[in-house]
Amino acid sequence: MTLRSPRSCLGTETVHLMCALGFNHLGLHRIWAARAPLNAASAKTLLRAGMTEESRIREHVFVRGAWRDSITYSVLDHEWRAPDGFAAASG
Repeated sequence: MTLRSPRSCLGTETVHLMCALGFNHLGLHRIWAARAPLNAASAKTLLRAGMTEESRIREHVFVRGAWRDSITYSVLDHEWRAPDGFAAASG
């Protein structure tokens, strides 16, 4: 049995809720996210939630005086599936 921190579970559940809202209620086709390249926790959360890593956007944002890259992820409506036991209402 693998124990996950409550924080990582909350992050994954938040991504699931946003996907449920976007796909089931707003009729979106694609949802995407971006993270900082060194943010390994975000990478794990987005992958665990079913998103696919797509690309690196070079010098995407200007943060504290320097240009920073972003790593992008996405999921399409026909790829996304709510996890078993997920309590979010479906459309």
